[in-house]
Amino acid sequence: NWYSSDALRGVDFNSFDFLIIDGPIGDFREGILRNLNLFKSLYKPIIFDDAERSLDFSVIKSFCNSLNYNFKVFKGEEKSFAYCHK
Repeated sequence: NWYSSDALRGVDFNSFDFLIIDGPIGDFREGILRNLNLFKSLYKPIIFDDAERSLDFSVIKSFCNSLNYNFKVFKGEEKSFAYCHK
């Protein structure tokens, strides 16, 4: 399962300067794709951790493309993150 979507309903994500998505681990992160409606009005940047993992990268790409965000992956020696923005 993914994080509780009920806990996120009513949150004004645009009241933040940016969002960081770090987890859940493994294939659980795919759950965010079933909750895209929570992010449809979002216009702030999003940072995704763990972009070096193929499954997580696939989720990042799908999420950002679904919301018409551009994204760039920044690669470190061991870890990577993705920066998604309008």
